[in-house]
Amino acid sequence: MNIHFEHIKKLARIQEVDSRILRLEKELAGHPAETEAVNREFEAVKTELETVKGSSKAAMAGKKDLENQILEAEESIKKHQRDLNAVKSNDAFKALLSEIENLKKSKDEIETKIIETMELLDSLAVGEKTAQAAFKKKEEEKNLRLSEIEKRAGAARSEIAGLKTRRETLFPEIAAEDEVLRKYEHIGKQKGGLALVHIKLDGKSYFCGGCNISLTPDQQVNAHKKDTIVVCENCGRMMYLKETAVGS
Repeated sequence: MNIHFEHIKKLARIQEVDSRILRLEKELAGHPAETEAVNREFEAVKTELETVKGSSKAAMAGKKDLENQILEAEESIKKHQRDLNAVKSNDAFKALLSEIENLKKSKDEIETKIIETMELLDSLAVGEKTAQAAFKKKEEEKNLRLSEIEKRAGAARSEIAGLKTRRETLFPEIAAEDEVLRKYEHIGKQKGGLALVHIKLDGKSYFCGGCNISLTPDQQVNAHKKDTIVVCENCGRMMYLKETAVGS
């Protein structure tokens, strides 16, 4: 494919601009997932804090319930003790004494549970303090990371806008190469934006900079022609030899 030597240079610059735009757009496309990951990490720490708080709340409610059970047991014991003075039969007297003993035993068991609950509350208080500190730290980290992501996104969008403006100024400079430009745009759409690549050299071997396939002898000869762009027979990309085309 014939193209003026100076236009090869400018087409290569367009490709550099397009490649940079693609990299920036790819970076921008990854920001939502990055933001989601940051928020997910924060929510995990937040959930942990809420879980500890929930456990503390449940333990306090349980303690309150046990304390009410103590009050009920004490009232029942007092009532039965008053009833002892009213019973006339020995069997009824013994039955009340047995009930009082059972209530006292139950009260002792409840008091033990209250002590255990208080110990649990002390432990949960320590855990909540630790979780609260972790939450505060993660919240600050989240805000900082989200700010950094937005800052990078803003910089990327600004650079993309500048690059697109630069791209628009380069195209008119090679408007005469209408066929080449059409092919460049067509290949770019098919190959993820990479339409023009330089030919790689390894000793006497020549390789496509896009797919790494070896060039044919004829392609190697054409690559050294000043006003020629070679098309890869494998990937279809346009190729140029830096040393003879752009570097001349």
